[in-house]
Amino acid sequence: MTTRVSVTVLAALMAAACYVPAPAPRGPAPGMLAEQEPVSFLLERAQRLQLADSVIQQLARLNLRLYGRNRPLQVGIDTLIARPGERSRPDPEHMPPETRARVDSLTAQIRANHTAAKDTAWAMLTEVQRTRADSMLTAVLHHPEEMRGPPSGGQPRP
Repeated sequence: MTTRVSVTVLAALMAAACYVPAPAPRGPAPGMLAEQEPVSFLLERAQRLQLADSVIQQLARLNLRLYGRNRPLQVGIDTLIARPGERSRPDPEHMPPETRARVDSLTAQIRANHTAAKDTAWAMLTEVQRTRADSMLTAVLHHPEEMRGPPSGGQPRP
């Protein structure tokens, strides 16, 4: 009996590890992505922020914990809104109210996790780095082309 349970748990873990959500039709706006992935945002700009290796390691661990907390929530959302045989997400207006409420609750938990991770990540920065990160985030929110990194082979932008 324990072997059957172990195999089932292992299969579920492997399926979750291999799961890759379908991309959104147009994808999220770059500014939204920066707000939704605050730790990744810092990691992608580690050189421009002049982050120490120890801070980069702490941020990487924080990002893994954030992913670990959000993954089951996202799977729950995907399960709730999945329609057999359809690849697109249903219109929220056509969801039953109880499903919509559950999806909203899971989404709120994900947002809370991102907010907490951002607060933790920003606390790891020096005041100068924090100010610079805030400026970068503001630039991305107002100028989505800033989301891209430096041109290939070029120097990082100040």
